[in-house]
Amino acid sequence: MDLDAVRTLYAARYAGFSDAATAERLARAVPGTVLPFSFDSDLELVADPDVVAQPRLYFNAARLDRSLVISGDDYARIAAPRVERIASPTPTPV
Repeated sequence: MDLDAVRTLYAARYAGFSDAATAERLARAVPGTVLPFSFDSDLELVADPDVVAQPRLYFNAARLDRSLVISGDDYARIAAPRVERIASPTPTPV
């Protein structure tokens, strides 16, 4: 995650990670899970274009002991994230 890209995207002075209590309240999931959906209007879902381009995305099902898989295309269609460059591209192998 490129926090400077996120800061620029929102024209903010600072971008960082929230405390665990705020993350749990907004995501409605336990900290440590990777939940690629937003169920709170105060939490805008943003996905990097490289994420939605993946053939398979793996994420936790709001639990630490279960995982799911979805295609990037299906994820973009179902979750409808704002797609913006917020991560550095993966380096191309030499």
